[in-house]
Amino acid sequence: MKQIVQNTVVLFFLGMLFQMFLVINTYASNYVTVVTYGGQPYIADMDHGMQKMVDQVKAYWSNKLSVVLPNDPDIIVLAEHCDIPAGLSLKKRKEYTRVRGNQIRDFFSSIARKHHTYIAYGTYVFADNGKLYNSLEVLDRTGKRAGIYHKNFCTIGEIESGISVGSEAPLIQCDFGTVAGVICFDLNFSELRDRYVPLHPDIILFSSNYHGGYKQRDWAF
Repeated sequence: MKQIVQNTVVLFFLGMLFQMFLVINTYASNYVTVVTYGGQPYIADMDHGMQKMVDQVKAYWSNKLSVVLPNDPDIIVLAEHCDIPAGLSLKKRKEYTRVRGNQIRDFFSSIARKHHTYIAYGTYVFADNGKLYNSLEVLDRTGKRAGIYHKNFCTIGEIESGISVGSEAPLIQCDFGTVAGVICFDLNFSELRDRYVPLHPDIILFSSNYHGGYKQRDWAF
């Protein structure tokens, strides 16, 4: 009889632990709605000047985002230099970037604030040190910068054309967890991935103008 009582007690505590495990896992679940868009807006039309292109980029993304915003996404992830028209030479991209200034960022900020969503978008950024970076900027639900990642592994063509190489791999805090940035050619370098491993980001944001194919699955694994 004593043995039966002991077994019952053990089973009782095991049952309690199992219920606690279920409760913990229920509360640990964190569902995040993610929207992704690929590609650059449109082929550049040089006949109407740089400011006209900036206005057209804003109109393009206003139309595209209007389709997904009713789904109340937690974060929208856009492609590498998504705010720059396709077909521009690097020299023209730099000229466009100076004319663009913060106009597209302010535009995305207003959308993030109005719709209470995060927006991560690929862009060229002139930093305070005067250097030009290929970057992924993350805006929070109030439209403010939550963080920024500068591409660590630029292509030879980018470097030769004056794009500076980033050296940081920051973990960016969002209200649903942490995110990390990867841009295009970065995906081919395990060194960056290995820097993120001990940081345990909840989501890695891959902003790119190429799909990545098997390498995406490799990183996830």
